[in-house]
Amino acid sequence: MGCHHFQAVHYGPSDVWLDTQVLDYIRKGSTAADLPSHDVRRVTRRAKNYLMHDDKLFRLFDSGERKEVPPPHARAEIVRYMHEQHGHFGSRRTVNLMYPNFFWANMGRDVKEFVSRCSLCDRVNTTFNATAKQLNPLPILGLFYRWGVDLAGPLNPTSSAGHKYVMVTIEHFTKFVDVTPIAVKSAATTAQVFLEKVLCRFGSCAEVITDGGTEFAG
Repeated sequence: MGCHHFQAVHYGPSDVWLDTQVLDYIRKGSTAADLPSHDVRRVTRRAKNYLMHDDKLFRLFDSGERKEVPPPHARAEIVRYMHEQHGHFGSRRTVNLMYPNFFWANMGRDVKEFVSRCSLCDRVNTTFNATAKQLNPLPILGLFYRWGVDLAGPLNPTSSAGHKYVMVTIEHFTKFVDVTPIAVKSAATTAQVFLEKVLCRFGSCAEVITDGGTEFAG
């Protein structure tokens, strides 16, 4: 599933599902006969913000909205579904997805705790937070030690001699550049040009740097 098992915790008196006096009043419409007057006032004041329908508890708002208040044991599954089915958003986005339909005390804290335990999110965050490796420049080890070779093209228009590519060779120590026009992009052609322009003129080198294209495979 991608996420660890989560069990909502940290519910205190602010959670209406733990307020048995309020729940009894919502269900029955009356308080116990022996309930002290100050508790009666508290219960009736709080209960007017809730409605029970088909065993579901709803929070009523002045705007006319009503949102379901799921019992504590059902909240973990709701958070898991909203988080996983909508793209593993962060805690703030997940709360925003839930808020139009659900409400309970400390909902934001519970969502944040769940998202922090999501193993898939943890792997993704680790990947994107990885520190990029520092580039290590190649050491310059002397004249004619290393040559770089690359091709450019096809160029437009093709030359009168039928050349539509150029082969560029660069000596890394002196930055000497040689540009040779070629007609085709092939291993045989690049090998012949490198032989004539580099090896026959400057001798064997220790390293040749290319982009690994098929034209350098030979």
